Amino acid sequence: MSNIEPSNVKPSNIELGTIPLAEAPATKLEAAYIAKKIAPNNSNPNAPVWVFVHGWGASANTWAPLVDELKSQCEIWLLDLPSFGGNTQAVNSPSAVAADIAKILPANTVLVGWSLGGMLLPLIAQQIEQHWPTKTISHCIGLAANAKFAQGDNYTAAMPAETFQTFCANFNVDPTTTWSRFGLLQAQGDSNRKLVSRQIKALHNAPMPEQFTAWQQALTWLGAIDNRVLLCEITTPFLHLFGEGDALVPADAAVAMAGINPLHQTLVVASAGHVLHFSQPAKIAQIMLARVHAKRNKARVAKSFSNAATEYDSVAYLQQKLANTLCEWVPEQAEKIADLGCGTGYCGLQLQRPERDIYSLDLAQGMLHTARSKALAKQQLFSGVCADIECLPFISNGFDALVSGMSMQWCEDLPAVFSEAHRVLKPNGEMIFSTLGPQTLFELREAWAEADIKLGRQGCVHVNTFIELDRVEIAAKQAGFVIEQTSREIHVLTYDSVMPLMRELKTIGAHNVNPGQEQGLTGKARLKAMAQAYEQFRTAQGVLPLTYEVGFYQLLKV
Repeated sequence: MSNIEPSNVKPSNIELGTIPLAEAPATKLEAAYIAKKIAPNNSNPNAPVWVFVHGWGASANTWAPLVDELKSQCEIWLLDLPSFGGNTQAVNSPSAVAADIAKILPANTVLVGWSLGGMLLPLIAQQIEQHWPTKTISHCIGLAANAKFAQGDNYTAAMPAETFQTFCANFNVDPTTTWSRFGLLQAQGDSNRKLVSRQIKALHNAPMPEQFTAWQQALTWLGAIDNRVLLCEITTPFLHLFGEGDALVPADAAVAMAGINPLHQTLVVASAGHVLHFSQPAKIAQIMLARVHAKRNKARVAKSFSNAATEYDSVAYLQQKLANTLCEWVPEQAEKIADLGCGTGYCGLQLQRPERDIYSLDLAQGMLHTARSKALAKQQLFSGVCADIECLPFISNGFDALVSGMSMQWCEDLPAVFSEAHRVLKPNGEMIFSTLGPQTLFELREAWAEADIKLGRQGCVHVNTFIELDRVEIAAKQAGFVIEQTSREIHVLTYDSVMPLMRELKTIGAHNVNPGQEQGLTGKARLKAMAQAYEQFRTAQGVLPLTYEVGFYQLLKV
């Protein structure tokens, strides 16, 4: 995922009224909510429809810059919330709005919401999960959307309650002036502040007198919504994007959201304020498309390693040996360190010093629980966050060093990994990591392939695949890193038979999580055929080898 330089971002030239529409809305409710339907030139009937929900003080027009980036790749529906844009519906509650939107959604949806619209997404997802079994939301993507907009009830990663109350009071007295000041706040903290301000003036309209009361009511919704419990309960995949300089929703909300639901991805977008899709539309579109089209199911990866957490250390002798090497490369002067993909916390324990602050991050909640228990047993502090290495919930320039032992191979988007790592490191900070190369598990991969050919079931994926280590180095350099040190090693584990080998892979969570895997149990005949094929690798010493190709890297942010 490449960074978009602020100087390259131009105001959108989209005129929403000129975009060809798909079929006209068929019902009164659809006519009220759906402002535009935009069909790509080559529509795929099986692809999800991207449905966009705007924030307070805006309308469907706010999405023009993103539409410019996405219109050729997906069908798009732009919604107007009640009393905004062209929607004159009178709706009394956020839950009623969510119910209305759930009714009009197509069968397969990617749901995108900004600010208030993003806070409505969990309510809409709940409606779909509970009342619409024939409909699916494949992904929810929230932009600058907090679990709770204002501080309170032990939630601090939000706007101060007094600030929000003052804003509401000012809007009640002078709506037009307050709305104008709101536009300035939305642009604040953005490196493209002038651009964002121009876009706000061009695409957001001030309230008319007949809208004042409804907009006041929508402000009360913004203050009343508390999605913390709901975000834990719904099963719809979520991606939460936050602007690093957002003056309305603090970037700290990313860490808070990651803690609320460990399966949700969070990402802090550098140099962005509240209106991310005005500031960096190309980058935001790229992030969203990468998430929706991801080949590897991150939820399955997280579940696999969570299930392995309690027994992981009993068989992770190679992983611990490699971690020892990794820890030796970490600079002694590094005081603030993030352990990315911390697993059961082995690296963090080795690196612990009285003067150090170590933050442990993992996609698997089960691993974090085990790591926390181990740290507390040794009377050490533990700061853990459940998040994805590709979407780090940390501010920029915050860490002296990043450590990642045998985790990078589970990532889908290496450019995003290194871009994020470069962002959160301080100048002259270092990233030290190990990862697996394509020769890893080659014996098992070839044995399965031979067995499938024998049984006439070619094309199945039984073994995780790993990318060329040269590509890792290229991605690191493209992100701006200098490679200070690198090493490649081959490690071979040995077993008496195939079954202990398979059990050990499952125990460390490294069994197959790739697309192409057949669902359900593997039959005895196939296991037997694979075991027979594996015999070709038995050594003169009478053991079965299993190869790991390992790359070690020390990178410098310059």
